[in-house]
Amino acid sequence: MLRIAFCCLEWEPVAGGGIRTYVENVTRFLTALGHESHVITYAHKGAGPDRERPGVRLHRVRLTWLQKQVYRAALLFGLGDIVFRTFYSLQVARKIRKLAMSGAIDVVESPDYAAEGLALTWLQRHFRSWRLLPHVVMLHTPTFVLNEINGRRFRPIGWVHEKIENWNIRHAPHLSAPSRALARRVRDGLGVTTPIHHDPYPFSLDTDPATAPPMVPPDATTLLYVGRMEYRKGVTFLIDALNTLCARHPGLRAELIGGDTTTAPGGGSMRRHLQRRLASGLLDRVRFVDRMPRPELLARYRTAAFCVFPSVFENFANTCLEAVASGRVVVVPRDSGMAEIVQEGVTGFLFENASVADLVRAIELCLAQRNRWHAMGRAGQDSLARELEPMRLVTAKLEHYATLRA
Repeated sequence: MLRIAFCCLEWEPVAGGGIRTYVENVTRFLTALGHESHVITYAHKGAGPDRERPGVRLHRVRLTWLQKQVYRAALLFGLGDIVFRTFYSLQVARKIRKLAMSGAIDVVESPDYAAEGLALTWLQRHFRSWRLLPHVVMLHTPTFVLNEINGRRFRPIGWVHEKIENWNIRHAPHLSAPSRALARRVRDGLGVTTPIHHDPYPFSLDTDPATAPPMVPPDATTLLYVGRMEYRKGVTFLIDALNTLCARHPGLRAELIGGDTTTAPGGGSMRRHLQRRLASGLLDRVRFVDRMPRPELLARYRTAAFCVFPSVFENFANTCLEAVASGRVVVVPRDSGMAEIVQEGVTGFLFENASVADLVRAIELCLAQRNRWHAMGRAGQDSLARELEPMRLVTAKLEHYATLRA
């Protein structure tokens, strides 16, 4: 039995994103294989009794009294977030060392984002007594990638965040990434020489989909997008494409589901920017919907005609995995982790990143092959079950971690 600790700041009651979804999935599959997981997070204010998960032990760390006083003082100077994350990573390192010395854990995995393993990386680099177990930094999508795409506006605190993350990635003893596209981006962007292990997200829907994707009604042609209203997600290119497509295809409608961000030009609401960007008369055909509960979202996938995820860059998006698992044909950019999920012309269609013209071409190619959607949806489900079968992927992760311990 292998015992793996996962650092995950975005745990209950904090709203979780892709990292939390990954940790919840991988710990569930580890339990099914008879292994033990430990989740290390913060004692967030308002956290109630922790929900027990079979095979998963939860550890909530707290700042010391002195650390809290320093943090409160730092808030006055706008440095609270930096100070909190630094102290938090130190408490995480102390907890990991305590668990390792007691023999409770064998490997620790921390995310790149927010550098939760920063203190452990630094301590293991400088002190032999801290090298009690392997420490793997899992690449999800570092801040430097987000800033490059969304437009790096100089903010001293944001600049510090990025530099801290970059240092942690460059000096991590071990690195893993779920997609080869992200591994390339990190190697090229940071000059990383540490080998990056390919470790795709293990995935399955929480609820079993029907064995066959439902047939799309002849009069229903709803394009579905799921994700934040964020420049990096390619939503501006999608809106520009819809301006062209809706004029050519009167029956086409679109639904964009996701929370708003301030990544519009000038830092304003991206949702309002997109609504203003729409051609006149299209607001009744392009619907914007806020985030929704997961069961409702899964139902939306299965009533859509097909899904489009036009990100300028994406790692290994859960939304794309969910769409394919739901039997939907998907349209995704070539240079992204999502392209590693899709077989062009078999389970979906690819287009050149950030190209409105090529996105229009790919969507029209999809529309022209409506009679194949059902078969392509089945092919996508079969491919996902074959290539990303969760137990096989988790077994491969365990074998890799066993070699790190040797």
